[in-house]
Amino acid sequence: MRGYTLNEEEQLAREVITTLMCNERLNWEELAKHIGIPVVDIKQRLTYDESRLEDMAKDGIITYSPNEIKVTHTGALYVRNVAAVFDPLMHNGGAQNFSKPV
Repeated sequence: MRGYTLNEEEQLAREVITTLMCNERLNWEELAKHIGIPVVDIKQRLTYDESRLEDMAKDGIITYSPNEIKVTHTGALYVRNVAAVFDPLMHNGGAQNFSKPV
């Protein structure tokens, strides 16, 4: 077998990140319905912390509420930064950083 097998939390993070990057929005209820996991469980498993989004909202990169995160037109260039909030390797001391946004 080649490659890396993702654990359940990494698979969940991949789904959240992919949804956010492809659609420039993330609706927690829609995601929960799609993957069959309650919103509260998704947020808990991702160790979701809304305070990580505050600076991005102040800078006009996103708008967010408890139900949805939207990347603004101005923030579209920074969608990778927004998605990084949900990447467990980015805030769990992951040693490999392959690329950085401008």
